[in-house]
Amino acid sequence: MIEGQYSAGASTSNPANTNLLTAGSGAKRSSESAITFANKCITHLPNELIVKILSSPSLSLKDVSACRRVNRRWQGLVDDHHLLARPYSGHLHHQPMPQAAQHYQTFTRGWLAEFSDKGRELTAQLDRLLGHPHFSEIVFFSVAKLFASTQYLTCQNVGAVHHSTEVKMANFSPDGSCLVTSSDGGTAKIWEIIAGKWQKKTTITHRETVNTARFSPDGRHLVTTSYAGTVKIHGLVAGQWQKKVTI
Repeated sequence: MIEGQYSAGASTSNPANTNLLTAGSGAKRSSESAITFANKCITHLPNELIVKILSSPSLSLKDVSACRRVNRRWQGLVDDHHLLARPYSGHLHHQPMPQAAQHYQTFTRGWLAEFSDKGRELTAQLDRLLGHPHFSEIVFFSVAKLFASTQYLTCQNVGAVHHSTEVKMANFSPDGSCLVTSSDGGTAKIWEIIAGKWQKKTTITHRETVNTARFSPDGRHLVTTSYAGTVKIHGLVAGQWQKKVTI
Protein backbone atom coordinates (compact mmCIF):
# COMPACT_ATOMS: atom_id res chain seq x y z
CA MET A 1 0.00 0.00 0.00
CA ILE A 2 2.85 2.46 0.85
CA GLU A 3 4.67 1.69 -2.40
CA GLY A 4 1.54 2.24 -4.46
CA GLN A 5 0.78 5.58 -2.86
CA TYR A 6 4.18 7.05 -3.63
CA SER A 7 4.51 5.67 -7.15
CA ALA A 8 1.17 7.20 -8.07
CA GLY A 9 1.88 10.60 -6.55
CA ALA A 10 5.55 11.31 -7.32
CA SER A 11 8.23 10.84 -9.99
CA THR A 12 10.92 8.22 -9.37
CA SER A 13 13.51 10.47 -11.06
CA ASN A 14 13.80 12.44 -7.82
CA PRO A 15 16.28 10.78 -5.40
CA ALA A 16 14.08 11.65 -2.41
CA ASN A 17 11.13 9.92 -4.00
CA THR A 18 13.30 6.91 -4.82
CA ASN A 19 14.24 6.67 -1.13
CA LEU A 20 10.59 6.76 -0.15
CA LEU A 21 9.82 3.95 -2.58
CA THR A 22 12.66 1.87 -1.23
CA ALA A 23 11.57 2.44 2.34
CA GLY A 24 7.98 1.51 1.50
CA SER A 25 9.00 -1.67 -0.28
CA GLY A 26 11.35 -2.61 2.53
CA ALA A 27 8.66 -2.15 5.19
CA LYS A 28 6.24 -4.30 3.19
CA ARG A 29 8.83 -7.07 2.72
CA SER A 30 9.72 -6.91 6.41
CA SER A 31 6.06 -7.31 7.45
CA GLU A 32 5.55 -10.21 5.07
CA SER A 33 8.73 -11.87 6.34
CA ALA A 34 7.58 -11.53 9.93
CA ILE A 35 4.24 -13.18 9.14
CA THR A 36 5.96 -15.98 7.22
CA PHE A 37 8.42 -16.53 10.05
CA ALA A 38 5.63 -16.60 12.66
CA ASN A 39 3.60 -19.11 10.65
CA LYS A 40 6.62 -21.35 10.20
CA CYS A 41 7.32 -21.30 13.94
CA ILE A 42 3.68 -22.04 14.72
CA THR A 43 3.60 -24.89 12.24
CA HIS A 44 6.57 -26.61 13.88
CA LEU A 45 5.34 -26.33 17.47
CA PRO A 46 3.89 -29.67 18.68
CA ASN A 47 0.25 -29.65 19.71
CA GLU A 48 1.10 -30.68 23.27
CA LEU A 49 3.31 -27.62 23.72
CA ILE A 50 0.71 -25.26 22.26
CA VAL A 51 -1.95 -26.61 24.62
CA LYS A 52 0.44 -26.28 27.57
CA ILE A 53 1.25 -22.68 26.64
CA LEU A 54 -2.40 -21.70 26.19
CA SER A 55 -3.32 -23.39 29.48
CA SER A 56 -1.01 -21.06 31.42
CA PRO A 57 -2.76 -19.36 34.38
CA SER A 58 -1.05 -16.11 33.40
CA LEU A 59 -3.11 -15.87 30.20
CA SER A 60 -6.37 -13.94 30.34
CA LEU A 61 -9.55 -14.67 28.42
CA LYS A 62 -8.57 -11.94 25.96
CA ASP A 63 -5.14 -13.54 25.47
CA VAL A 64 -6.50 -17.02 24.73
CA SER A 65 -9.19 -15.58 22.46
CA ALA A 66 -6.52 -13.73 20.48
CA CYS A 67 -4.40 -16.89 20.22
CA ARG A 68 -7.45 -18.78 19.00
CA ARG A 69 -7.53 -16.48 15.97
CA VAL A 70 -3.91 -17.17 14.96
CA ASN A 71 -4.80 -19.99 12.57
CA ARG A 72 -7.22 -22.88 12.19
CA ARG A 73 -4.92 -25.28 13.98
CA TRP A 74 -4.78 -23.15 17.10
CA GLN A 75 -8.52 -22.59 16.91
CA GLY A 76 -9.08 -26.34 16.83
CA LEU A 77 -6.78 -26.92 19.81
CA VAL A 78 -8.47 -24.21 21.87
CA ASP A 79 -11.92 -25.61 21.09
CA ASP A 80 -11.05 -29.31 21.43
CA HIS A 81 -9.33 -28.80 24.80
CA HIS A 82 -11.84 -26.20 26.07
CA LEU A 83 -9.03 -23.76 26.79
CA LEU A 84 -11.37 -20.74 27.04
CA ALA A 85 -13.16 -22.25 30.04
CA ARG A 86 -10.38 -21.71 32.57
CA PRO A 87 -9.75 -17.99 31.94
CA TYR A 88 -13.49 -17.35 31.62
CA SER A 89 -14.03 -18.77 35.11
CA GLY A 90 -12.01 -15.85 36.48
CA HIS A 91 -13.59 -13.22 34.26
CA LEU A 92 -14.85 -10.13 36.05
CA HIS A 93 -18.48 -10.44 34.89
CA HIS A 94 -18.73 -14.23 35.06
CA GLN A 95 -21.04 -15.71 37.68
CA PRO A 96 -20.16 -19.39 38.27
CA MET A 97 -23.11 -21.76 38.47
CA PRO A 98 -23.23 -23.91 41.62
CA GLN A 99 -23.94 -27.60 41.04
CA ALA A 100 -23.47 -27.11 37.29
CA ALA A 101 -23.34 -30.84 36.52
CA GLN A 102 -26.61 -31.48 38.37
CA HIS A 103 -28.32 -28.56 36.62
CA TYR A 104 -27.10 -29.85 33.25
CA GLN A 105 -28.37 -33.37 33.89
CA THR A 106 -31.79 -32.33 35.18
CA PHE A 107 -32.53 -29.39 32.88
CA THR A 108 -30.07 -28.37 30.15
CA ARG A 109 -29.39 -31.83 28.76
CA GLY A 110 -33.06 -32.54 27.99
CA TRP A 111 -33.86 -29.47 25.91
CA LEU A 112 -30.41 -29.50 24.30
CA ALA A 113 -30.96 -33.05 23.01
CA GLU A 114 -34.34 -32.02 21.61
CA PHE A 115 -33.07 -28.78 20.05
CA SER A 116 -31.43 -30.38 17.00
CA ASP A 117 -29.23 -33.23 15.79
CA LYS A 118 -26.16 -31.14 16.64
CA GLY A 119 -27.64 -30.60 20.10
CA ARG A 120 -27.82 -34.36 20.63
CA GLU A 121 -24.21 -34.70 19.48
CA LEU A 122 -23.23 -31.97 21.95
CA THR A 123 -24.89 -33.75 24.88
CA ALA A 124 -22.82 -36.86 24.10
CA GLN A 125 -19.66 -34.74 24.31
CA LEU A 126 -20.73 -32.94 27.50
CA ASP A 127 -21.66 -36.23 29.18
CA ARG A 128 -17.99 -37.19 29.03
CA LEU A 129 -16.92 -33.93 30.68
CA LEU A 130 -19.18 -33.93 33.78
CA GLY A 131 -16.19 -34.12 36.12
CA HIS A 132 -14.30 -31.24 34.50
CA PRO A 133 -13.41 -28.47 37.02
CA HIS A 134 -14.77 -25.82 34.63
CA PHE A 135 -17.81 -27.75 33.42
CA SER A 136 -20.23 -24.83 33.72
CA GLU A 137 -18.00 -22.66 31.52
CA ILE A 138 -17.67 -25.46 28.95
CA VAL A 139 -21.46 -25.73 28.78
CA PHE A 140 -21.74 -21.96 28.32
CA PHE A 141 -19.28 -21.83 25.41
CA SER A 142 -20.61 -25.03 23.80
CA VAL A 143 -24.24 -23.85 23.81
CA ALA A 144 -23.23 -20.38 22.58
CA LYS A 145 -21.29 -21.95 19.70
CA LEU A 146 -24.26 -24.18 18.84
CA PHE A 147 -26.62 -21.20 18.71
CA ALA A 148 -24.12 -19.16 16.67
CA SER A 149 -23.90 -21.94 14.08
CA THR A 150 -27.70 -22.22 13.81
CA GLN A 151 -28.51 -20.36 10.60
CA TYR A 152 -32.29 -20.41 10.80
CA LEU A 153 -34.23 -20.28 14.03
CA THR A 154 -37.80 -19.16 13.47
CA CYS A 155 -40.92 -19.73 15.52
CA GLN A 156 -44.50 -19.93 14.37
CA ASN A 157 -47.55 -20.46 16.55
CA VAL A 158 -49.18 -23.65 15.26
CA GLY A 159 -51.51 -24.27 18.19
CA ALA A 160 -52.17 -23.94 21.90
CA VAL A 161 -52.94 -26.56 24.54
CA HIS A 162 -54.27 -25.86 28.00
CA HIS A 163 -54.21 -26.95 31.64
CA SER A 164 -56.21 -25.33 34.41
CA THR A 165 -53.05 -24.97 36.54
CA GLU A 166 -49.35 -24.28 35.99
CA VAL A 167 -47.67 -26.40 33.31
CA LYS A 168 -44.53 -28.05 34.63
CA MET A 169 -43.18 -29.81 31.53
CA ALA A 170 -43.82 -30.33 27.83
CA ASN A 171 -42.11 -32.87 25.57
CA PHE A 172 -42.60 -34.08 22.02
CA SER A 173 -42.43 -37.75 21.09
CA PRO A 174 -39.32 -38.73 19.07
CA ASP A 175 -41.20 -38.61 15.75
CA GLY A 176 -42.96 -35.35 16.64
CA SER A 177 -46.45 -36.79 16.25
CA CYS A 178 -47.38 -36.53 19.95
CA LEU A 179 -46.95 -33.99 22.73
CA VAL A 180 -47.17 -34.62 26.47
CA THR A 181 -47.72 -31.84 29.00
CA SER A 182 -47.78 -32.09 32.78
CA SER A 183 -49.12 -29.74 35.44
CA ASP A 184 -49.12 -29.07 39.16
CA GLY A 185 -52.82 -29.94 39.12
CA GLY A 186 -51.94 -33.63 39.13
CA THR A 187 -52.56 -34.26 35.43
CA ALA A 188 -50.52 -35.11 32.36
CA LYS A 189 -52.12 -34.84 28.94
CA ILE A 190 -51.13 -36.48 25.68
CA TRP A 191 -51.91 -34.50 22.54
CA GLU A 192 -51.88 -35.56 18.90
CA ILE A 193 -52.36 -33.78 15.58
CA ILE A 194 -55.83 -34.66 14.32
CA ALA A 195 -57.18 -32.98 11.17
CA GLY A 196 -54.26 -30.55 11.29
CA LYS A 197 -54.86 -29.44 14.90
CA TRP A 198 -53.42 -30.47 18.26
CA GLN A 199 -56.17 -32.30 20.14
CA LYS A 200 -56.19 -34.07 23.51
CA LYS A 201 -55.87 -37.83 23.24
CA THR A 202 -55.50 -38.96 26.87
CA THR A 203 -55.41 -37.53 30.40
CA ILE A 204 -53.25 -39.21 33.04
CA THR A 205 -53.96 -38.41 36.69
CA HIS A 206 -51.77 -38.39 39.79
CA ARG A 207 -52.65 -37.27 43.31
CA GLU A 208 -50.13 -34.42 43.25
CA THR A 209 -48.00 -32.37 40.85
CA VAL A 210 -46.78 -34.29 37.81
CA ASN A 211 -43.19 -33.09 37.62
CA THR A 212 -41.91 -35.36 34.81
CA ALA A 213 -43.47 -36.72 31.62
CA ARG A 214 -41.29 -38.28 28.93
CA PHE A 215 -41.65 -40.61 25.96
CA SER A 216 -39.47 -43.66 25.45
CA PRO A 217 -36.93 -43.52 22.58
CA ASP A 218 -39.28 -45.48 20.30
CA GLY A 219 -42.26 -43.24 21.22
CA ARG A 220 -44.47 -46.19 22.24
CA HIS A 221 -44.26 -45.73 26.01
CA LEU A 222 -44.66 -42.76 28.34
CA VAL A 223 -43.48 -42.40 31.93
CA THR A 224 -44.91 -39.83 34.36
CA THR A 225 -43.75 -39.11 37.90
CA SER A 226 -45.36 -37.07 40.67
CA TYR A 227 -44.56 -35.44 43.99
CA ALA A 228 -46.81 -38.06 45.57
CA GLY A 229 -44.05 -40.60 44.94
CA THR A 230 -45.82 -42.48 42.15
CA VAL A 231 -44.56 -43.44 38.71
CA LYS A 232 -46.94 -44.47 35.94
CA ILE A 233 -46.02 -46.08 32.64
CA HIS A 234 -48.47 -45.97 29.73
CA GLY A 235 -48.12 -47.83 26.46
CA LEU A 236 -49.56 -47.37 23.00
CA VAL A 237 -51.89 -50.27 22.20
CA ALA A 238 -53.86 -50.31 18.93
CA GLY A 239 -53.53 -46.53 18.69
CA GLN A 240 -54.71 -45.92 22.27
CA TRP A 241 -52.68 -45.02 25.36
CA GLN A 242 -53.24 -47.53 28.16
CA LYS A 243 -51.80 -47.74 31.64
CA LYS A 244 -49.24 -50.53 31.95
CA VAL A 245 -48.05 -50.23 35.53
CA THR A 246 -48.01 -47.94 38.59
CA ILE A 247 -44.87 -47.94 40.72
